[in-house]
Amino acid sequence: MKLSAQRLEYIDRLKGIAMLLVVIGHIIVFCGLGYENTFVRHITMMNMPLFYFLNGLVLKDAYGIKNETKFLLSKSQQLLLPFFVWGGLMALYRNATYLDFIQNYWKFGYWYLIVLFEFLIFHVILNIINQLVNKKSKWWLDICMFLCIWAGVRYAGKFIPERLNTIMDYWQFLAYLPFFYMGTFFRRYSLTDKMISSSDLTMSILLLTLLPVYLLWKSQIFTSITDIILPVNIILILLMIFCLYEKEIDGQSNRIFSIANLSGNIGRHTFSIYMMQFFLFRYINFQDIFTSLYASGNYLLILLIASVTAVVLCYICIFCESVISKSRVLGYMLLGKRAQF
Repeated sequence: MKLSAQRLEYIDRLKGIAMLLVVIGHIIVFCGLGYENTFVRHITMMNMPLFYFLNGLVLKDAYGIKNETKFLLSKSQQLLLPFFVWGGLMALYRNATYLDFIQNYWKFGYWYLIVLFEFLIFHVILNIINQLVNKKSKWWLDICMFLCIWAGVRYAGKFIPERLNTIMDYWQFLAYLPFFYMGTFFRRYSLTDKMISSSDLTMSILLLTLLPVYLLWKSQIFTSITDIILPVNIILILLMIFCLYEKEIDGQSNRIFSIANLSGNIGRHTFSIYMMQFFLFRYINFQDIFTSLYASGNYLLILLIASVTAVVLCYICIFCESVISKSRVLGYMLLGKRAQF
């Protein structure tokens, strides 16, 4: 099974799952329970690592400094222009200044785009180094170079002023870089195909290690390791499932309430959903009902309410995207040229 042949199916579906996790998490935080609850830790453990892995998985290498430069210019247009425009709109919406937006650690929710662009810069630098040092494309040398550069970047963070750290979202960059790199590594060495070719052994190992790693993570033991290993484990399980059962999922694609269709459709519109969702949470209030359900341990009902609401919000954003796209100027400024992630 070639990755490129199936990309639009299972990758979009995985993107849809990641996007739903993001919106569900935001509903729980902004419209109900706040940050101090078990949902937030579990969702944030998974949603952004999955997103960044998928970003890396579909990213193509642009060989040569000239091509790499064109690549970055193109991506800056697709990511940074909407980032600054939506940031200005959100600042107005929150009665804040544009400086408040730039200096806010979370960038009013839009930190994802600035960190993704920083990943692309890192990817280009690593590509150039790879072309000079690793001409025979040895996988172990690729990993060694990444680990050395990542360690150097982590160490350099100690000397960067705190205000600059905040503007750059430097610690977010460090936290999620391994997942983005893992995606590029999987694509470069066709590891998805290799996993599928030995699917029984691979899935058995992933499932057998899932529970012990989860227990260590939940107990907050070896957090610096388990915070990476657990999301990686879950990402690979999801990747295997969606690859292995692609035909079975497609066979149900004509069903009205097909989960595969739902996640795939959301996955094709993640950019617009991500950018617009923050304008909608103010009009939703589940604080009383969520607090009551959480106190009584009725977690499944909280998830059900948040999930249904998340799907509705996603489709509102998709509708708004269709309206914005009718204008070339608005589509260019708000969505970027062919903007998607």
